[in-house]
Formats: sequence, structure tokens, C-alpha cells
Amino acid sequence: MSDSLSRFTSHLKSAYDKAGLSERALQKRAIMKFAQRYKLLYFSSDRTASSHMQIVRGVTGSIDQQDRNICIGTHDGYDMVFLERTATAAHPQYPTTRHRWHIMAFDLHSHSDLPFVFIGTKQQSKTFYAKLFTTRREASQLDPGYIGAPAQFGAHYTLVASPAEQLLLARFLTTPVTTAMAQHQHPFALEIHGDTLYVITETRQVTEAALTKMLHYGLWLARHIDAAPLYK
Repeated sequence: MSDSLSRFTSHLKSAYDKAGLSERALQKRAIMKFAQRYKLLYFSSDRTASSHMQIVRGVTGSIDQQDRNICIGTHDGYDMVFLERTATAAHPQYPTTRHRWHIMAFDLHSHSDLPFVFIGTKQQSKTFYAKLFTTRREASQLDPGYIGAPAQFGAHYTLVASPAEQLLLARFLTTPVTTAMAQHQHPFALEIHGDTLYVITETRQVTEAALTKMLHYGLWLARHIDAAPLYK
């Protein structure tokens, strides 16, 4: 009975794929619509966009990562990349975890040497954080209260950076910004390093509306970072 059910499921999945109704096909369609709406170049996999992949690095990367549904272009004055990444996080003390990340990377205008900052959500696993602290030995989990963030911010987000960078963090993670982030509680983690802002979420479903919200959130924060007087 189980063999018959397995064959039936396989045939049904194949039929859905051919009809363009599978989960992956629907997500691909949503991402292509998003790319078309914002006039971005779309690539189905990183084989055809490899020259652009050096800007999509960061904490989500792994040796086995696979990138697909890639959108590249400029919107509202910012060069950006979106992609869907499947990758594992491994650490000797924790079980290996498999992730499907949706990542938007924005090139910042005013700053090119920003220190590593990660603002995580409850989506990230213990294995992910263990790997992060292994690869970023200068980083620690910081109390957001030291940069003037409200208690709500600390309840929803995990702030990871070098303790030596707290003054710099306070200059762009201002109280109005962290208060707005705490109020909306979007399921987006953030990574800032060098001249790039990464907006990251882990989900098995994606819609054009969700991608648009992600885009606007990234642009809002990128503009704020660019306008902040980080080095006085």
C-alpha cells in the first residue's frame, strides 16, 4: 500500500510540475513577476549569473549552497540582488540544519568599510549562531539597551557585533530606527558588512507582496545607514 501511495504521490507531483502548479513553480512565477515589476534581470540559477555572485556572501553562505531565482538590477538609486539560497549550517556541537534563505543585498552609497553586524530573528537555529560565532570570533551578543534600543527590540531581535563597535552601532541603529523595527517586527534578519546591507528571511513560501515589503524595508534601512554620520 505504501509503495502504491508513493508512486501516486510521485506521479501527482510530476503532473503538478508539468502544469506549473507545484510550490516551486508558483514561487518562481512570483519572483519573476517581482523582477518584471521592478525591471530587474532574472536568472533561474547562478550558472548564468556567476559574475554577480561575489556580492552575495555573508553569514548564509556554505560550501554546499545553491542559489536560484536570482534578480539583479537597480531600484530607487540602489544596486541590488535578490536570490533564493539553500544551504546548510554545521557545527560540531549541534545537529546540522538545512535552510532556504531569501536574501536581498543592497550596495550602500556612503560607507565602504562598515564592521560586521548581524541582527537576527527567532528564525535562526542554534547551529546557525554557533557557526556564526565560530567564523566571527570578534563578535558577541550585545545588549540592545546599550545603544538605546527599546525593550521590545531586544525581545524580538538578537544583536551580534564586536563590543568595540557599540558607539558606531548607536549612530545608525538610533532609538527611532530600533523603535520602528520593534513595532513592525518583520521576520527579516539583517547583516551589515563592508559596503553591503543584506536583508534575510527563511521561508518556504514567497509572494510578490512579500518580496515588495522586503525591498521597501531594505531601501528604508539602506537610506538611513547612508545618511548617518558614522565617523565624526
